[in-house]
Amino acid sequence: MDDIKFPDEDDEDNEEGMRHEAEGTSEKENDIPASEEVCAEEKIEPAGKVKITFGRFVKLVANHSFLDVVERNSEEEVVISTNLLSDLANAHDGQTERKLPIVFILGITIGIAVTYFLLTK
Repeated sequence: MDDIKFPDEDDEDNEEGMRHEAEGTSEKENDIPASEEVCAEEKIEPAGKVKITFGRFVKLVANHSFLDVVERNSEEEVVISTNLLSDLANAHDGQTERKLPIVFILGITIGIAVTYFLLTK
């Protein structure tokens, strides 16, 4: 699970301080007015979210029983890219593909049995 990164507010502060040192400016010169701070705070992602690759997410879902998790979090919002959503929506249903050969063989068997029954009488 090395791919999972937790947002850390301390890292952002350190990066900003290092940037000011490199530019030769102080943090007070780049202070944001109070009215703009509110707008900037609205754009900050909550710390309760985690970035994870889609491959890791699929492995977590495939390897664990997730029915109770789905029931508890059915109203939880999920943010994904439009391309990923399109790919998921256009993906073939694996269950239908597995059932098709069984239905086909069963249909042929019933057809042969009915034909045999009709021709013998």
